[in-house]
Amino acid sequence: MLFRSVLHEAGHLLGALMVDFEVIGICVGPMRATLRHGHWKIQYSGKLFTGSVSAIPRRPDHWRERVLLVVAAGPAMTLLSGIFAAILFFYIAEPGWPKTFLGAMTQLNCFLFVLGLIPNPASAPVRSDARLFLILWSDSAEAQEIFLHHVVTRLEVDGVRPREYPIAVIHAMAAAQTQTRPMLIYSQLITLWALDR
Repeated sequence: MLFRSVLHEAGHLLGALMVDFEVIGICVGPMRATLRHGHWKIQYSGKLFTGSVSAIPRRPDHWRERVLLVVAAGPAMTLLSGIFAAILFFYIAEPGWPKTFLGAMTQLNCFLFVLGLIPNPASAPVRSDARLFLILWSDSAEAQEIFLHHVVTRLEVDGVRPREYPIAVIHAMAAAQTQTRPMLIYSQLITLWALDR
C-alpha cells in the first residue's frame, strides 16, 4: 500500500514539476518534508498510509489548467502502474511469486484508480483528487478560494512583506467565505498588513 502511495504521489510530483510549480511539501508514509524559509525540514507524522504533495504555481497564467493537470497526474500514475504491472504479468510465462505479485498489483491499482474516480463529500476534512478535480473543472467559488490560497502562499514563500500585498488580495481575503483554518490565516495576514502599514 505504501508503494502504491509513493507511485501516486510521484505522479502528482512529476505533474507539478512539468507545469512549473514549486514543491513546498512532500509527505509519504510517516515522513513529511516541508520547505520553510528556503530550507527543507523533515518531520515524523506517525501516519503510516498517507501521502501528499504540496505545490504552488510560480506564475499565475493558465492557473486552473495547470492545477487540473497536477491533480490528474496522481490517478494517471496509478492507472499507468497498473497497466505496466499487467503487461509484465502477461510477459512472465512461469507461475510463481513474481507473477502472483504482478497480478495483485494490477488488480489493486486498477481498483484504486476506479475508486479514486468517486469524489468524497464536501464535509470531508480533506478533498479527494476526484472532488478537487470537479471543483477546479467547474471553476466554482471554491476553485477561486483555492486560487486565493495559492496567491497568498506564493507571496509568503517569496518573502513579500504584508504591507506590500496587493490591495486586491487583501480585499479578496476579507471577502472570502471559506473553512475555519483559511479564515484564521487570512485574518492574521490582514491584521499583519494593517500593522505593517
